[in-house]
Amino acid sequence: MTSQTSQLTAALKWGAITGGVAYVLYLGFAFLQRAFEVGHSTDITANPALLVSPCLLYFLLLFVFSAAGFYTGRETGRAGMGAVAAMITLAVLYVLERIYAPAMGATTPGAQPGASPVAQAIYVIVASVLVFGLAASMGWLGGRPGATRHARLQATGAESLPPALMPADQPPPPA
Repeated sequence: MTSQTSQLTAALKWGAITGGVAYVLYLGFAFLQRAFEVGHSTDITANPALLVSPCLLYFLLLFVFSAAGFYTGRETGRAGMGAVAAMITLAVLYVLERIYAPAMGATTPGAQPGASPVAQAIYVIVASVLVFGLAASMGWLGGRPGATRHARLQATGAESLPPALMPADQPPPPA
């Protein structure tokens, strides 16, 4: 059984890796969106191809959250750590998008400029809980088969695990 620290380290590792991958995908789809806009109307009803890039990006983000959960679950044997890894993925993606984020067509409406600070705070909290909850759910769903694979590998013997996935309390197999 791996310790709590190594489980959190695995969640941080896979969350950071998949967060970086998600950011690269985001940049790729942003530039694809720009290619769809060149020489065409930016109105969605006149140019429905503008919806292709954001829709594909959202589906790929769900897959990335699930992948973070799978790899973390495979390493730790716990599906719940997959949810943590997916939330870390979302946090890494958010930070990287704050550093550089090309515009992707129409912006989503936020809190109204004239709204009270309390209403804006409630808006941010509700939106954050919903998005992080979705990421955690997808990470947990990805972590379930990963944890099952971990259990199968443990049942066949620790020698079948790659050295990077060996539990901390076991020495690596002789080469």
